[in-house]
Amino acid sequence: MNKEQLLIKIVKAIDLLEEEKRNNKNQLQSIINLFIKTKEKIINNSLKYNDIRSSARMYVEMYNDYMNPMLNYLDEVGKDVDDYLRK
Repeated sequence: MNKEQLLIKIVKAIDLLEEEKRNNKNQLQSIINLFIKTKEKIINNSLKYNDIRSSARMYVEMYNDYMNPMLNYLDEVGKDVDDYLRK
């Protein structure tokens, strides 16, 4: 996956998290911030570590919402960032 494709996926993840936050889930801002910082580091070519790898787990720990379909996407993006770092 190239840089542009990964950034598109990260922006979509941020959008999904922002939408979910509108449902009185204000604690999601901490996860959103991790995605924003990751996006900025990718843009600046300074990403050294995947801070969003465990974002799906962090969400579940906050809300116990194991059935939220967004979790699969967050996990996928985390794996994509891992792959990007390996290149």
